[in-house]
Amino acid sequence: MDVTRYCQSCGAALAPHWRFCGACGHPVATTATEPPAGGQPPLPPPPWAVEQAAPPATPPTAFAGAPPPYAQPAGGPPPGVGQAPPKKKARTGLVITCGCLALVAVIGLLAVGAWLWFKMQSDPGLPSLTGTDSGDAPIAAVADGPARGALLFSDDFSDPNSGWDSSEGVDAATIYESGQYHIIVNKPDWVVWGNPYAYFTDSVLEVDATQVAGTDDNGFGVLLRYVDEDNFYRFEISGDGYYSFDRLEDNAWTTLINWTPSDAIRQGNSTNTLTVVCAGDRFTFYVNGVYLDEYRDSVFPAGDIGLQVGTIQEAPVHIAFDNLKVWSLP
Repeated sequence: MDVTRYCQSCGAALAPHWRFCGACGHPVATTATEPPAGGQPPLPPPPWAVEQAAPPATPPTAFAGAPPPYAQPAGGPPPGVGQAPPKKKARTGLVITCGCLALVAVIGLLAVGAWLWFKMQSDPGLPSLTGTDSGDAPIAAVADGPARGALLFSDDFSDPNSGWDSSEGVDAATIYESGQYHIIVNKPDWVVWGNPYAYFTDSVLEVDATQVAGTDDNGFGVLLRYVDEDNFYRFEISGDGYYSFDRLEDNAWTTLINWTPSDAIRQGNSTNTLTVVCAGDRFTFYVNGVYLDEYRDSVFPAGDIGLQVGTIQEAPVHIAFDNLKVWSLP
């Protein structure tokens, strides 16, 4: 008997534990679904859906729901746990490369400066290098990142019952404390996360992330378009000043933007504000109001969000999140 489930919206086949369709982003019904045209018989409801009501036919912009069947019980390890992606590249080569590029740039600037000086000596009609009469004002810096639309979702974590995963174990913990959401990882090469069980398509997400303690060689940030524990995007920064963007698809990591250094990231035990714009297949990343990078990928069109912390070769690491907001696009 064929036990494949199908999306009620587009008819695409669904993996056993998907909460959102990987093709169109529609929430997966928790009761039996009709297959696409072709004569497949209806399926019986999954065992975890016996006491749950089916979601609305058209998903709201954001909604809360019961934890999926793979969530761990209270007192066990946090529900979001996985192996870390590939490690950061060695920095020796990066330092040598930057030094060579800086030397080439200095030589080039000296050559251009010498040429302009000799040119001005031979042609006094050329404008001075020390001033301009153009009257153009400098471009104003963007103080707080991208433009935003209507507020869709927010959480300052003052209410410990606001719906995020909460659990404590020996190796890791996701807990509410002092008006913040804390994720602590005590095991090397681990990634731990929590979700609010909401749903978003195109949006602007922002959150404050504070490194409270632990090694700077870490990774922490946000999960985007989370379908289930094996399928989502992740944007993160590190305590030593790097950022990266990855995709987890069918429990296999793909690096989309490799670890890249940025002076906009405050290092060590500091607070950074992470902002991500999700517009169709385009992801744009900011830290502390400063543009970092962007990437295009269309594997997951919609899904939940999440907060995550990972260790690399050293542990522990302790990150506190606060002031999470999600807006529509302007």
